[in-house]
Amino acid sequence: MNWLIDSVVQVSVGFAHQGVARLFPFRRQTHRPEVAWDIAGMLAGVLFVTAYYLCADPIIAWLYDSSAMGSWHELIARWPAVLMFAGNLILLDFCMYWAHRILHTSAFWPTHAWHHSSRFLYWASGLRGSLVHVVLLLASATIAHLIFPLNPDFGVAVLGYSLFHTINQHYLHSNIYLPYQHVLERVFVTPRAHFVHHSKNPNLSNSNYGFVFSIWDRLFGTFTDPASVPEGDPLGIDYEISNLRLLIGLPSHSDWRTSPVERPAK
Repeated sequence: MNWLIDSVVQVSVGFAHQGVARLFPFRRQTHRPEVAWDIAGMLAGVLFVTAYYLCADPIIAWLYDSSAMGSWHELIARWPAVLMFAGNLILLDFCMYWAHRILHTSAFWPTHAWHHSSRFLYWASGLRGSLVHVVLLLASATIAHLIFPLNPDFGVAVLGYSLFHTINQHYLHSNIYLPYQHVLERVFVTPRAHFVHHSKNPNLSNSNYGFVFSIWDRLFGTFTDPASVPEGDPLGIDYEISNLRLLIGLPSHSDWRTSPVERPAK
């Protein structure tokens, strides 16, 4: 039943973002969405998430109950809830930043290209992810929740935290204009900044890896100012490959293509 509720929330929040994007777009998109493939991507994502937790739950439970983790949890047990939430969010975003960079290496790029393949970016295309893509990002969440566990007794606050991440996921991939974007981008990731990461140009797609905070990109030298990118910069990937191979996470038939980091823009 939980997966059904999560799915309803995902779709409802997604359509809300889509409505806002229609009213307040920050750029014109000339391509049309691949709705059938986006639905297939969402269904595959549900299977991948389920598979991850079926396999990972025993390991997570063992780690959580380990003596070292128990000592750490006793140490932070008296921390105020707001500090636990902040620690979890910051650590999660830091881990996801580095997981994202790993996905852009030559070894992992074929498993991430599916996420970059859409030439029309909106909330549903943002849910595209192969099994490896999903596992690496969920592993980041697992690390954050092991180090800064959120007390289920917080109830509404925990649900609000989960909803925040759903909203942020859709927000990053929605064509929504925000006032004072250049100011927000000093600290936070905006849709405008994340669209740069989905550029067809590898020199641009290998930047702006962050999900919530732009500080990691600024700190590690991977930030591209979206104001410096042409307004009509095309989205997607710069080579031909079937959507099925992308979803599975396989490279193209022609070669074991390297990641965009290691090949020049075409």
